[in-house]
Amino acid sequence: AGNWTNARERLTAIESRYPFSIHAQQALMELAYVNWKDGENEQALATIDRFQQQFPNHPGTDYMLYLRGLVNLTPASAFMANLTGQDPAERDPKGLRSSYDEFSELVTRFPNSTYAPDAQARMNWLVNTIAMNEVFVARYYYERGAYVAAVNRAQIVITDFEGVAANEQALYIMMLSYDKLGMADLRADTERV
Repeated sequence: AGNWTNARERLTAIESRYPFSIHAQQALMELAYVNWKDGENEQALATIDRFQQQFPNHPGTDYMLYLRGLVNLTPASAFMANLTGQDPAERDPKGLRSSYDEFSELVTRFPNSTYAPDAQARMNWLVNTIAMNEVFVARYYYERGAYVAAVNRAQIVITDFEGVAANEQALYIMMLSYDKLGMADLRADTERV
């Protein structure tokens, strides 16, 4: 029903009253979810860490990796971004990279998990979003007249993120930057590509 405060109190009570039971394990998993849904991302990550330390071989480890990826994917700062329509690629990519790492570990360690297909789809989206972040940075440098820095950032997109949609925009920024730098040969090569 969305009553996260009440759920948190009850799950904490279950965990403290029956600390070594299977119900405590489930309560800890649910507590991480409740913290995430209530916007308490740091507390959710701490709960996931505690769960993974206490129960490293638990059958729900794949779910906890998936949940960690979701928590890192939706930082607390993203709340207003949803309302304003801000592109996630315009924010700091640290959380996106961390989320990618968690989903990657899930797919690698648990390829048959029910969460693996969704994690793989999210990884694809994350790669595109992180690449677009590099394009935004390259565009920022170009607009400020830092053409060498713009070329370097655009080259990161080309070399590190092969086959993403952002490659075309990165090439365009490189072409414009080479033009401003007076490097006709490099500009022609980039335009050809």
